Amino acid sequence: MVINITGLSLAIAFCVLIALFVNSEYDYDQFHKSKNELYRLVVDVDQKGAGLRKIGYTNNIQGREFQEALPEIKGVVRFFSSNSAVRHGQTIQNENILYADSNFFAVFTFPLLLGSPTEVLKHVNNVVITEEVARRYFGKTDVVGELFEIFRGDHFDSFIISGIAKIPPKNSSIKFGIVLPYQSNKEFAGDNQWTGFYLNTFVMIDSAAHLPQLEQKINHLFSAKAKGELSMIRENAKVDLKIRFRLQHLLDLHLAREYAEDKNGLEDSSNVLYSSILITIALFILAIASINFINLTLSQAITRSKEVGIRKVVGSNRIAIIFQFLSESFFLCVVSFVIALLLSALMLPSLNWMANKHIDLSDFLGARMSIAFLALLFGTCLISGWYPAFVMSVPGPMKALSISNQLKRRFGLSLVVVQFYVATSLLLSAVVVFLQFNFIENLKLGYNDENVMVIINAMPTSVDDIRLFKTKLTRNTGILNACAQVDEKVEKVLVNHIEIDCESISTDEDYLNTLNIPLQSGRNFLKSFSTDSTTGIIVNETFVKRAQLGNSALGSVVEFIWNNSRMKIIGVVKDYHTGSAEQEIKPLVLKMYPNERYPTGIVKVKLSGLKEPLSQIILTEFKEAFPYQPFQYSFLKAINAKYLEANRNWKRIITIATGAVIFICLIGLFGLCMISAQSRTKEIAIRKIAGSSDWQIVQMLSKRYVGQILLATFLAIPTVFYLEGKWLANFAFRVDISIWKYFLSCAAILVIGFLPIFYHSLKATKKNPVDSLRTE
Repeated sequence: MVINITGLSLAIAFCVLIALFVNSEYDYDQFHKSKNELYRLVVDVDQKGAGLRKIGYTNNIQGREFQEALPEIKGVVRFFSSNSAVRHGQTIQNENILYADSNFFAVFTFPLLLGSPTEVLKHVNNVVITEEVARRYFGKTDVVGELFEIFRGDHFDSFIISGIAKIPPKNSSIKFGIVLPYQSNKEFAGDNQWTGFYLNTFVMIDSAAHLPQLEQKINHLFSAKAKGELSMIRENAKVDLKIRFRLQHLLDLHLAREYAEDKNGLEDSSNVLYSSILITIALFILAIASINFINLTLSQAITRSKEVGIRKVVGSNRIAIIFQFLSESFFLCVVSFVIALLLSALMLPSLNWMANKHIDLSDFLGARMSIAFLALLFGTCLISGWYPAFVMSVPGPMKALSISNQLKRRFGLSLVVVQFYVATSLLLSAVVVFLQFNFIENLKLGYNDENVMVIINAMPTSVDDIRLFKTKLTRNTGILNACAQVDEKVEKVLVNHIEIDCESISTDEDYLNTLNIPLQSGRNFLKSFSTDSTTGIIVNETFVKRAQLGNSALGSVVEFIWNNSRMKIIGVVKDYHTGSAEQEIKPLVLKMYPNERYPTGIVKVKLSGLKEPLSQIILTEFKEAFPYQPFQYSFLKAINAKYLEANRNWKRIITIATGAVIFICLIGLFGLCMISAQSRTKEIAIRKIAGSSDWQIVQMLSKRYVGQILLATFLAIPTVFYLEGKWLANFAFRVDISIWKYFLSCAAILVIGFLPIFYHSLKATKKNPVDSLRTE
């Protein structure tokens, strides 16, 4: 009983935690009242030679034009986000600003503490802030009518606070702290181009509309309206592309990876694959615990068969006996379930830490979770209790007294195979996950991110001011170098008659030295060469390979299609990662920033070490150079570590789940071996008297189980090998897993599985055969 309760409690606890996690994933955006009618306009761009690109954004004009022409679209909301400096009194901070249409709060269910949903964004000088932002800047929430300054262009503009919103729920894909009217951004609001994608557009669709037909109408309208622009692109850029709009449901935002972008006001995108993996693990854990229950119950059948036989002799029918066994099963499951709920409550903080979630105990009480818990309880009772009840209730007292040991053994051993097949598969899978994530974590970035401070430049700044700031910094001992960098963007170029989509970074002559990025050939940017800022570029090795330039890259002319300019390659750098180490290295172009003013971007400072005085020196110099800018910084190593945080969390989760499966298997095998040894006490005694050695008896008792574990192990290897290949195909950089690592993991399972078998077998051989034969 103790073994059954322990196994079931652990299994149900893990199932409860996984159910809470999966519920939190599928609970995103469910709070919106119009959730069933809201869709995001997304775009598939199919370009000949470049493949299919999925873009989650549209242009300014498309949503409104679609609404005017198509009666099925009842409303449109556009929004995008941008970083900017915010000032109130002496407090200046860098904030993420959401620009949204005036009906934003009327369409999406974000409650307002003060203000009307239809009025708060009606005027271009209005601003809505959350209660958290209000407390941070004003120390209170009743601040409607107060002035709030936001840096735009090259100066601060004043806005009137027209509403106070509640903080967006933790399960919202749309996050904001400050919301400005969309029309206040004249650059985007006045854009009438049909091509180019940079903002989110959500449409509210009539519930009676037929979505495939509506998508077709949208694409016909786009083709007609954008015909001239598309023809111009094909003619000037020599590009053959097809653009198709699709409708993505609001409730698909969080888990759909196709158009996932954690920017422009959308955050916390996830991957449905991991939820599916956890659900599978939960079912495996529950199945293994149930198999333990069935196996242990069947192994005790000989003891219980006398009881059942006597009950049948005195008149009990089959239904009564089935009810008895199911009742016992139900009692054990209820006790296990109560213990499991306590265990899951204790383990909840660890789950939140590993999965970066905010699940609390109140989530246990939701209607959906209550139904899931009841289904889990009754499902476990039926799975665990039905087969023992069926076997023990066979018609006829004699059949109950002499229950088929052959059937029991075959079925029980088959369940052992299933158990260890699942355990071995999970262990091998965990090894693959562990090795792959370790491989990515230890992958060389191609540059040195040690002791590099990244300062956010929240306002446009003159090139001269940046140069002066860098010069003053590097005069200090301990500050080795500094560079300025504008945010990355994507550009389309034509080189060697090949069209390439590439990343583009605008920076200065100190960029390569600050990050220790090595040149493969050519030279770095030089301040003394005035043409470097207008005609010179540096590319990476991937760019050279994609353009098929070989050894003739230096001096090659690159045509930038979108701005119709031509530049020459002056240098080639070795490949390095501009983002997460797990992402594919793309063609890269480095430019020397040509304008007189830097837009918002970052300044990277190379330090000799992480010392507090250096941070204070940098703060002092920054405030002197840019008195109206907020000083916000982080370290490049921490930024890179954050990219891989999700991988580390999943590594922990899968490792713990695998350990739980193996532990539950072991305690079940421990119970089986114990009962098996007890049921063969007299046989062991007779064999010892007949001259069998201890080792021979150990072999006799263990060979059945060892054979089943071996069979399960060799069945698991091809399964995992196939699934591993499909999973690893999602990574640009993959670990090479040698076959010996599979066999080493299998050997570990065999050793772990053999321990309880060997323990009980050896224990049985140490009993005095005389005492064993004397025992009735």
